[in-house]
Amino acid sequence: IPQVVTALLRLLKSKQVKTRQGALSLLKTISHALPQQVEAVVPKLSEELTKCLQDTASPVRLDALTIYYQQLVAYKDPAVYQSLAANVLPLLLKLVDDSYYKISAQALRVLGAYVVTLRPDLSMPLNGNLERLLLPAVDTI
Repeated sequence: IPQVVTALLRLLKSKQVKTRQGALSLLKTISHALPQQVEAVVPKLSEELTKCLQDTASPVRLDALTIYYQQLVAYKDPAVYQSLAANVLPLLLKLVDDSYYKISAQALRVLGAYVVTLRPDLSMPLNGNLERLLLPAVDTI
């Protein structure tokens, strides 16, 4: 998986929408089939995935959201996603208000999965930074 991800990262940096879309489609398939193996490289992918969430092409944003959703639903280590929350959650909150209904609906799904990942054990208290990020997400849902 690491070699494939390295190759996909180069493709995700392309300026061609079709190239980025193809790389995201392959990553989406790998993420669906092997979510725990992809979880190990999510920190490497996070910068490009957040750029994809800000892309002007709706299919690129939708595929990036789907990858996040697949990873969040099958997470093993919540610390991976908790470390990315400061960058990803504000984008998700923005995408919930997107004019394209599919983007908005998928962003809500991802946001719901992210909330569960941020606080997997309800008996444990939240630290201040996660609480600051979690409250707007819960209010949006």
